[in-house]
Amino acid sequence: MGGQELIGYKYNIFTGKFELLVEIDNVNVDFAPVTAQQPTIVNVTLGVAGTESSAILPVNTVKYKIMSRGNGKLQFSYTSGQSGTNFITIKKGAVHVDEGLELTSAQTLYIQCADKDNEEVEILYWT
Repeated sequence: MGGQELIGYKYNIFTGKFELLVEIDNVNVDFAPVTAQQPTIVNVTLGVAGTESSAILPVNTVKYKIMSRGNGKLQFSYTSGQSGTNFITIKKGAVHVDEGLELTSAQTLYIQCADKDNEEVEILYWT
């Protein structure tokens, strides 16, 4: 007669979560397969406040995070020229995460800092 035994947990560096590992009839089962394989860090320096810059997410990106390294309020859009008019706000100290992506073509992020010159933006993405 078969049984089920909790082996433990493992930390998944790609999702930032712990995953349950169990053993069923001496077969090791991992319930959370990792799809993201390659993390990449991109830093973008935004010059003058209110001036748009861009960063490109490559084909096959499955997840990305974007945040300000300093104290600036970021605004970003997926359309050129709209980071000041039709945008998503990333408040000071906040992180924007977009996951579950399946990019079949490169995606450009258009970014500006609304209130601070020379703000550094950190982008971490997985392909």
